[in-house]
Amino acid sequence: MMKGHNSYLLRGTLLAAAVTAAVGIMAVTATASDDYGEGTRRDDHHAARELAANGRILPLRQVLDMAEGHQPGRVLEAEFEEDDGRYIYEIEMVDDKGMVWELEMDAMDGTLLKKEH
Repeated sequence: MMKGHNSYLLRGTLLAAAVTAAVGIMAVTATASDDYGEGTRRDDHHAARELAANGRILPLRQVLDMAEGHQPGRVLEAEFEEDDGRYIYEIEMVDDKGMVWELEMDAMDGTLLKKEH
């Protein structure tokens, strides 16, 4: 019976990895009312790259590396948003057991603000 349970976990982990790889899973959406007008939605990389190029936030890759230090796993999704003047990356990850984690990271300095599953 334990063999079946392990097989189920392995299939779930492989499915999560396959979905991650197949979709390319870095769908990051930005809403940054300070810089782009109230309620304006911009593609992640445009808003984040502009802010990173101006030194206002850390590049996404650097924050993802920091997030993996807090929660090892594979990135499923990352969202970039502005909340009351604070830039935040919300990062969704899956660990090697198939557990999905959500981390909120301060985009300016990489501080872990919240971690939950």
